[in-house]
Amino acid sequence: MRPSEQSALLWLRDREGDGVFIRKGSVLLAGGEVARVHRRTWNSLEGRDLVEFYAGGVRCRITLAGGAVNLVGVTPAPSWDDVLEEDEIEHDHSGFCNA
Repeated sequence: MRPSEQSALLWLRDREGDGVFIRKGSVLLAGGEVARVHRRTWNSLEGRDLVEFYAGGVRCRITLAGGAVNLVGVTPAPSWDDVLEEDEIEHDHSGFCNA
């Protein structure tokens, strides 16, 4: 696994292991923070069965295999410092947010 994948996995694990893709599916929001991680990194983790996409690909969560990865000594990926504006998030009737 690449260091960027390890950092992304740790970032998500530190935020309860579940998030939602926003900004047209390009970035992941979890625990009130936006991961500074490229979508292709999440796609790679999903290809390794370490995270799974669900709810039509809008949400992402760590799998059991992803939770079992030893990430001791790994530095988590950074979060973006900017705050999302409410008008950047579209709410649908299912309770999920899409951007």
